[in-house]
Amino acid sequence: MKHNHCIEVVKCTMRDMLDDPRSFGGITVVLGGYFCKILPVVPKGAHEQVVAASLRRLSSWRHVRILSLNENIRLHYVNPHNTRFADYLMEIGSNPQKTIKLPSIIHNCTSVQNLILSLYSNLNISCDRDQDFLTERTILSVRNDNVSSINDDALNMFPGEPIVYLATDKISEDEISLTLLTTKMPFEMM
Repeated sequence: MKHNHCIEVVKCTMRDMLDDPRSFGGITVVLGGYFCKILPVVPKGAHEQVVAASLRRLSSWRHVRILSLNENIRLHYVNPHNTRFADYLMEIGSNPQKTIKLPSIIHNCTSVQNLILSLYSNLNISCDRDQDFLTERTILSVRNDNVSSINDDALNMFPGEPIVYLATDKISEDEISLTLLTTKMPFEMM
């Protein structure tokens, strides 16, 4: 989520461009998102700074009309499993409690290694796998350092010794002389 200053800049720019003193120059602006769950990014900001940067702290918030979408049209409610999962997600989004009980179908892993092995079964055993084995699955994380740690843990589970392939960033003397010969210009410099 963007800092509310970004919205203020757009509001003032539209007001100036259209020479209209109303918010956004009188143009209807639609802001989409789940504002309760997506907080603005304030680098190294304290809780108070993040709250102050939220959209609800806009000077023109009193003019905002909130519209809510309550039905998942893409779901079509054909599959009962999809329906239950969608209802569960709606419950999470509107539940004021901080603790949510996970359904039994969601595997509760006790460690990163347990998570990796539950998703990539037999990763630590030498066996033939089809080429889609790794590409059909993924582990998502919100932080790059967590992704790096998970990747390292998964790579360390592979059986056998690791092989490191090094790249070169130097050109040998033979390559330099060959390059000079092939790029000689058709004129002389004085």
